[in-house]
Amino acid sequence: MSQASGNVSSVRDLTSAEIETFYRDGVVHLKALVDKTTCTQLLEAADRRLEDFRKEKPSERANNLTKDGTFLSERECYKQDQVFNDFCMTSRMAEIAGQAMRSQEVRFYFDHLFMLDKDCAKDSYYWHQDMPYWGCGGTQICSFWLALTPCSVDSGALEFVKGSDKGRLYLPSAFGNAASERFATETEKTPEYHLHRESYDIASWDIRVGDCLLFNTRIMHSSRGNHSKTQRRVAYSTRWIGDDAVFEPKRGFQDTITYPEDGFPAGEKLSRSAKFPLLWKAGGVA
Repeated sequence: MSQASGNVSSVRDLTSAEIETFYRDGVVHLKALVDKTTCTQLLEAADRRLEDFRKEKPSERANNLTKDGTFLSERECYKQDQVFNDFCMTSRMAEIAGQAMRSQEVRFYFDHLFMLDKDCAKDSYYWHQDMPYWGCGGTQICSFWLALTPCSVDSGALEFVKGSDKGRLYLPSAFGNAASERFATETEKTPEYHLHRESYDIASWDIRVGDCLLFNTRIMHSSRGNHSKTQRRVAYSTRWIGDDAVFEPKRGFQDTITYPEDGFPAGEKLSRSAKFPLLWKAGGVA
């Protein structure tokens, strides 16, 4: 594992209005959730991961989601760089996830780095929900999508279909250049929400460094790629599970890093798994 951060992140509390918006819409824009110093350190760590990827030394969890340019997608970065590890394991993010999910306990699920080149993947829309790809079920599961560079819809900021988390789940589908044998399972086409904007409440925001998008695993979201000629898009997502999260394998492609250990029974609470560390509990640090 490379580097050492040596700094404690400054992460603010959520407001009651932000939590209510999260429950109503399935997503909320959290302005200045994380301090800029921490974001600078995370961006430097992200660039180290990109350098390794371009040197053809990627981890098995890294891949390029586009054929032209670079759209790096890498999970389990916390195992590769101490800066990511510190942010996940020792910052207040677990506590903030507890506030968001109204959970008595919070466990770290996994992390995910996204690095999208300027003027890249600009015609791509891949509307999807996260839960169909993950081996989990429940209502207390969330993601914090932290901006490490400024972004707008033009440069690849996420768009969300408000309230879609209250509807059905769709089967997984392939992403861009990832249409390989591992996706050669049962799939399902999701609606093309961007072609019918008048029929849906689609939300997006201009994002500054340190802003977060908090959303649940059932909400439909996508971006249209990066049309900017000057600005790359870098974001770091952390995923968290609360009290009611259970192991729920599904049809179609499944990301095995979201699965507990072999032999774990379906329907069992993920809190009983040794794989996902307890990082926060109400009334005191875990």
